[in-house]
Amino acid sequence: EGVAGLVTEPFKGVRKRGTVGLIGGLGKGVVGAALKPVMGMLDAATLASQAMRQTRAAEESPEAPGFASEQPRVRRPRAMYGPERRLRIFNEDDAEAASTLRQVDFGRYRFDMFCGKVRMDLPEGDADSSARLYVVSTRRIVAIDPSEPAMSVWVLRLRDVAAVTVRQDSQNRAWGIHLRANLASVGGQESASRFMRCGKDKLRADAALEIVVFALRQLW
Repeated sequence: EGVAGLVTEPFKGVRKRGTVGLIGGLGKGVVGAALKPVMGMLDAATLASQAMRQTRAAEESPEAPGFASEQPRVRRPRAMYGPERRLRIFNEDDAEAASTLRQVDFGRYRFDMFCGKVRMDLPEGDADSSARLYVVSTRRIVAIDPSEPAMSVWVLRLRDVAAVTVRQDSQNRAWGIHLRANLASVGGQESASRFMRCGKDKLRADAALEIVVFALRQLW
C-alpha cells in the first residue's frame, strides 16, 4: 500500500490542483511509502500480543479442556533405574516403590537413585512380617512396612555391606538375602546384619539378589 501511494497520490493531486497538486501528491506518496510499512509492522505486533494474551487466558481458565483440575494425574511418575536413570516399560509397582523411597523418613532419601524393589511374599501373620517391602537404591536398602510407609523399619547403607548370600531363615520357612555388614563401619556392633525375607520360593530370593548386586556394582 505504501508503494502504491507513490503513483496514486500524485495522480489524485493532478486531478484536483494540476501541477501544484502533482508536487503535493509526490510528497504524500514518499511519506506514505516510508511510514506505512512501519505502521503495518506495529499493527502486526499488537495483534500477535493480543492473541498470546487471549490464548494464555483460555488455557488458564477452569473451563479449558486441558485445565489441571479437569485432568488429574492418571498414574504415578515412571521409575527410572540406576545412576544413568534408565527407562524401562512402565511398572506400577516399581513406580509406587520409587515414590515411597522419595517420601519415607521425611524425604531423607529423595535424592537416591532407584534400582529396584523386593516385596515379601509371606502371609500377614508370619513372624517378622513388618518389613514387607525392600527398596534398593544406589546408596542403601530401605525396609518399609507398607501399612506405615512414612517411616522405615531399618536402613542399611550399601557401602557397609561386606557379604551377600541367598539362604533360608532360621526356621527354614522362607528364602531371602542375608546381608552381612562391615562391623568397623557400623560402630562394631555384633549384630550388624540384615535379612531380606522374600518368600517361600527360592526364585524370589534369586531375583532379589540380582537387584542388590546391580546396586552394589554402582559403587565399584
